Amino acid sequence: MFKVGQQVTVFDRYRFTIPMQAFITKLSAVNDDVEVELLQSSSPKHPIGDRVWVHEQQLLAQADPAAHPEPTPERERRANDRQVGGEHYMKHGEFQPWDAWWLWNLNAFQGAIIKYVVRYRDKNGLQDLEKARHYLEKLIECEKEKARDAKPATGSGGGAGHS
Repeated sequence: MFKVGQQVTVFDRYRFTIPMQAFITKLSAVNDDVEVELLQSSSPKHPIGDRVWVHEQQLLAQADPAAHPEPTPERERRANDRQVGGEHYMKHGEFQPWDAWWLWNLNAFQGAIIKYVVRYRDKNGLQDLEKARHYLEKLIECEKEKARDAKPATGSGGGAGHS
């Protein structure tokens, strides 16, 4: 599937905080590992130009956003090959918001925020940004409530020997 010289996006959440652009420099002859040279990096341990080995499942080939390959016997049709109700995600290539949700293990609020921010220019404009803000406000409320519930209760007279 991949070849030397191909530009890819690396999704390695253990080494990088965000997906990184890279190009393939070597393919392993014994397993599905691929060596990539980083074109960008969010890691002080792995600066731009550094070469790292990653598993091919952590890579996404850079696709022409207008080109969506048709299924072949070797390649089963995937959910990312189509979109129900528009084209606003398809124009971004093979990577869709739900891929970020899955790779980054996001909760429903985080996923909705990403979804609305990604599509706002191509679908509902300012309304989608308002929806993203609404989800963010709810997420903040939930996180504040969770932090409040996690704090130990402090009451008067709760010392040793009292019941």
